[in-house]
This record gives sequence, structure tokens and C-alpha cells, in this order.
Amino acid sequence: IACSITDGQQVSPGELLAVIEVRNPLWLRVPVYSGELDELDTRSQASLTPLGKPDGPRMRVSPVAAPPTASASSSSVDLYYELPNPTGVHAPGQRFQIEIPRRGRRSQLVVPTSALHWDVFGNPSVYVQTGERTFVRQRVNLISTAEDRAAISSGVSEGTRVITAGVAELYGIEAGVDH
Repeated sequence: IACSITDGQQVSPGELLAVIEVRNPLWLRVPVYSGELDELDTRSQASLTPLGKPDGPRMRVSPVAAPPTASASSSSVDLYYELPNPTGVHAPGQRFQIEIPRRGRRSQLVVPTSALHWDVFGNPSVYVQTGERTFVRQRVNLISTAEDRAAISSGVSEGTRVITAGVAELYGIEAGVDH
């Protein structure tokens, strides 16, 4: 506990009084666009990976019943999940990528995650075979990833030949990097 005031000090409304920090378990606040909330299964466990490490270790987190919070400026509602942290390896403020399951089953176009290429801005794309030895990088809209599959909403259509091995080499050729 860290106190920000002393005995007898006057406190203005909204002023920070104290910080209580518990590191095991950690609660994760997940802002979700309110228009998408009905599509999510908020009562099921979610899958968590460290931000920027899509191939990093996957952790399961459980939903927490917490007081409702939201942000009107971003039209988001906050969901809360509990992350076990017995060794203290995770810290408050750490960022993660979370995958919340959707309700029901829908048909979606899926490609192997090995086909994905991420540009410097974090945008996903895939290489599409357009001829015998011709490939074009095509931007895709990623919905989610699970295990070794990535669901996409647009960018390629069903039946398109997507390259799943040698993606980094194709990018090197496209970028003009010599061996």
C-alpha cells in the first residue's frame, strides 16, 4: 500500500488517496467496442499472449465479475479477466493480446498462421500465388487467431492459393534484400 496523503491533510474530490497493489492474481481490463459485445462469449475463458509475440506462450484467463466500467469517448465497455501470477512474472500495466471466444458458430475463411506477414505498422498480409512463379502480397483483415489458424474477414477469397512456407524469403525478395 502506498499512501499519497498524511494525517490531517485536506483532500480534494477525485484526488488519489492510496494505491493498493496485488500482483497475484492480476486483473486485466479489456476494453471492447460496445457494438461487438453481444457477439462475444463473455462467460468463457479467454486466451492471452504477450503483446507483439503472437507465437508466444498462450495463457488461459477467466472472466471476473467486476463493477461495470466503460468509456463513452471510445464507445467501449470494459471486461475483466483474472490472470494467475504466482511467480510475479507479470506486472501491472503490462500489455497483452486477448482472444475472447465468440457466441455460436459461423463459417469463416481460415489460413494457417504461417501464411501471415506483418508489416512495420502491424498490418497483416499474405502472399497469394498469381502465376507459376509469381506471388503478390495481399493485405487481409484479421478477425482472430487460434492455435495455428487465422480467421480473416477480407483480403482473399475461398480457393485462393496462399503461400504458407517461405513467407519471409518472399518479403526479402520484394523488399530487394540480397542474400
